Amino acid sequence: MRPFTRISAATAAFLLSAMAAAAQIPFFGFPDFGDMTPSGAYTQKKPFEFDYDLDFQYLFDNREFNGGKQKLEKSQTLNAARVIPWAGIRINQSSTVTHRIMAGAEFTHDMGAGSLTVGEEGLAHRGLSDFEGLMLYYKAEARLRRGVFSAVAGIYPLSEFEGDYSQAFISDYSRFYDNEAEGMLFKYRSQRFSAELGLDWTGMYGTYRREQFRIYSAGLYGINKTFSAGWAAQFGHFANGDQIIRVMDDHLFNPYLKADIGHLAGLDELSLKAGGIFAYERDRRYEKTPCFPYGGEFEFKAQRHSLGIENTLYAGEDLMPYYETEFTAEDGSGSWKNANLLYRGLGFYRTSFVGAKWYNRTEAWWRPHIASFLDLEIALEFHFMQGLGMLGSQQKVSLIFDLDAARHPARSSAQHNAKTSRKAREPQGHTTPL
Repeated sequence: MRPFTRISAATAAFLLSAMAAAAQIPFFGFPDFGDMTPSGAYTQKKPFEFDYDLDFQYLFDNREFNGGKQKLEKSQTLNAARVIPWAGIRINQSSTVTHRIMAGAEFTHDMGAGSLTVGEEGLAHRGLSDFEGLMLYYKAEARLRRGVFSAVAGIYPLSEFEGDYSQAFISDYSRFYDNEAEGMLFKYRSQRFSAELGLDWTGMYGTYRREQFRIYSAGLYGINKTFSAGWAAQFGHFANGDQIIRVMDDHLFNPYLKADIGHLAGLDELSLKAGGIFAYERDRRYEKTPCFPYGGEFEFKAQRHSLGIENTLYAGEDLMPYYETEFTAEDGSGSWKNANLLYRGLGFYRTSFVGAKWYNRTEAWWRPHIASFLDLEIALEFHFMQGLGMLGSQQKVSLIFDLDAARHPARSSAQHNAKTSRKAREPQGHTTPL
C-alpha cells in the first residue's frame, strides 16, 4: 500500500459542490433531501445510519519462473493475509440516492517477513508491524430510471474499479499489494452499458519523489446476448521531483470485441475476446518523438459453475520499453530504474526485450462461491513465450471474506465480484434490469 497522502481540500470541496449542484438538476432524478411523507416519516430508510464493513483476504501464490532466466518476472512465493475494518456513516437522501463516508485501517502481513529478535532463551521471535495505512472516502450512489450512477472521492479500494483491464495494465501482484486508489472515480451501469473514469494519484511532488498519476477508463456495451464491445484505457504521467528532472508518458488503449455462446452451449460462459493494445510511450527529456508499441490480445474462456479454464495470448511488441531505463537525481545522490515505478503491468508483456513475438498464459481454476460473503479460489497457471518455451507456473489459493456482501447482497454484488477478481456480469440485452 502506498503511504497515506492528503486529499486536496480544494478538490474535495469542488467534488461536493458539483454533486450538490447535480442533485438539483432534474435530469439526474435526485429528489430533495429527506423525501418525507406528509406525516413527516421517511418513505424508505432512516436518514442517517451507522455503517460498517470488514474485508479479509488470504493469498498464497507460489510463482516459479525459471524460463528466460527470470529477466521478466522473479520466482517467489507470496503468502500474505490482509484485514480491513471499516466504519462510517450512511445518509439516505431518498429511496434512490445514498451518500456514504467510510474510514478503514489496513493491516497486511507477509508470512515470514517479520523482523527477527533474540529472546531471553536465545529463541528467535518475529516482531510484527503490519499496519499499512488509512483509507477514507466519500461515495454517492443514485439509482436513475435506466441505470445506476456512482461517484467516489478520497482513498478508496481498488476494487471500486469494475472494468475489464488486461494484465498489461495492472498485474495480479499489483492488485494485491497496491490495492487502493487515491483520487476520484465516476461510474455508470445500465442494463446494456457500463462505463467508468477514475483518477489514481500515485506520487506527490517531493525532493526525490516524482509527481505521478494515472487516469483509468473502461466500458462495455452489450450488443445482444452473444456479442459485446468494450474498451480499457490508461493515461499515465510520471513527472518531475525537486531533484529529478524527467517526464515520462505511459498511455495504453485496448479496444475489443467479445462473443459469448455459453447460453447456447449450456455453460455459464464460453467466450472469445479479441482486441488490440496500443501504447504511447515517451521519455520527454531524451526523446523528441514518442514510440508506439502495439499488439493483439486474444482471450478464450470456458466456465461451468465453479470450474473454468482461461487462455490469454498476446502477440506483439514490448509494451514497457522504458522498464530498464534509469533516472538520476540532479544532486548525484542516487539513481533508480523505472521498472515498477513507471509500469504496473505483468512483466511478460515485455516480449521483444527477450526477442520474442508472443506470450501465452493458461489458467485453470476452481472457484466455489461458499456463501454470499465468502469465496475460495484454487488455481494453476502456466506461462509460455516464443523461443523460451515454458517460462514457469503458479499455484494459487485465495480466500476472500466480504461482510458487506452478506449485509447488502443486491447492493454489493458488482463490487464483490471485483474484490474476488471475478469480472462483474457484463451488461447485455438479456441481463436483469437494475
